[in-house]
Amino acid sequence: VKAEGVVYYSVAFQEDEPQKHHEKYEGQIVDISPDGICISTRHEFELGSKVQFSITKYYKGIYTGIVRRCVRYSDDKCHVGLEVSFK
Repeated sequence: VKAEGVVYYSVAFQEDEPQKHHEKYEGQIVDISPDGICISTRHEFELGSKVQFSITKYYKGIYTGIVRRCVRYSDDKCHVGLEVSFK
């Protein structure tokens, strides 16, 4: 489902880099489903890495998603597909 909204995410939500959990960045929602979300970001992510995020609309709370897709679509933007269950 195409959606609008802002997502706030942590770039390096990894067990070995806890200091980076507090670095929050803003991205845009591209689309969202019960099993995942695609966001537009300034950052590239490795497949399989974890991203912690919150959304300003639709779902309340903080979620952790697994990167399943990351495609650069301009010089400074990437579409990042995250697997996450909103159920």
